[in-house]
Amino acid sequence: MKRIILVTSIIVVLTSCKNLEAPKTVDIYLYDFTKYAEKGFLFTPETYNYEYESMGMIYVQIYPEIKRKGEDKYMGDPEKNYVIGKIDVSEAIEQLFQSAKKIGANAIIRFQINSISKQNSSLLIEGIEASGFAIKRK
Repeated sequence: MKRIILVTSIIVVLTSCKNLEAPKTVDIYLYDFTKYAEKGFLFTPETYNYEYESMGMIYVQIYPEIKRKGEDKYMGDPEKNYVIGKIDVSEAIEQLFQSAKKIGANAIIRFQINSISKQNSSLLIEGIEASGFAIKRK
């Protein structure tokens, strides 16, 4: 009987300690295309309703660098053994721009940014994909 009361008391204490409060948050994501617009290059998530020449679809995928911290000390948690680098959306946008310019495009229509992931052994690595249809506006 004492065990039942003890177990019930522990369950009540542990389940009643949840803190569901959270501060208000506002997330803003801004992709600044000013430097590309100044060069006469257009990025748009929309279609282009004027005359253009189709150049091709471009996909850019960027994953961070992964470095070993040293010897494997934590067999159960591989993230403790590695340092995962940082990546930024601006890198993907710049690579998309450079790839489009190489094929003679001056615009990317149907522009998209997506989060992607891949399994690297026991680590799940988060990356960024930028894509769009490269065109040459006339």
